[in-house]
Amino acid sequence: FGIVSPYRLIYDFGSIKNSFHVWRLVTSFLYVGPFSINTLMGLYMLYQFSKQYEGGGPYNTGAGGGTADYAFCLLFGIAGCVLMYHGLGGFIPMAPLFTRNLTFYVLYVWGRKNPTVDANIWGVPIKGMYLAFAYLLLNGECIVLLGGGK
Repeated sequence: FGIVSPYRLIYDFGSIKNSFHVWRLVTSFLYVGPFSINTLMGLYMLYQFSKQYEGGGPYNTGAGGGTADYAFCLLFGIAGCVLMYHGLGGFIPMAPLFTRNLTFYVLYVWGRKNPTVDANIWGVPIKGMYLAFAYLLLNGECIVLLGGGK
């Protein structure tokens, strides 16, 4: 809504290191972009699949239960996003906003946890293990990863 400039929210390692803007570590995973239907759908997917991952059944990795497992999973995903941004930043142009990456990460982990659960994309049934890849194809992210488009 124009209250805070998006440039104050994006990940910038120089600002974190030199000016101690530590909020950029958090806000780059919370800011989705300008308000639109895609923003709402992305946030809804992140919320819904996070809730299902956290509360889902007898699956326990030994870290204390669903909430602790999910918190560790998110920290691992966040660390992976930041490390890959630094590792691939010179080769692939990437935006310093990680909310969509984290959403696809949660979708992928949920799909690995629930590989046989049926999910629907616009009424088309799809198994849980293919859900993240189907959303990638629908959003055109694979075209970007293969070097074309946007």
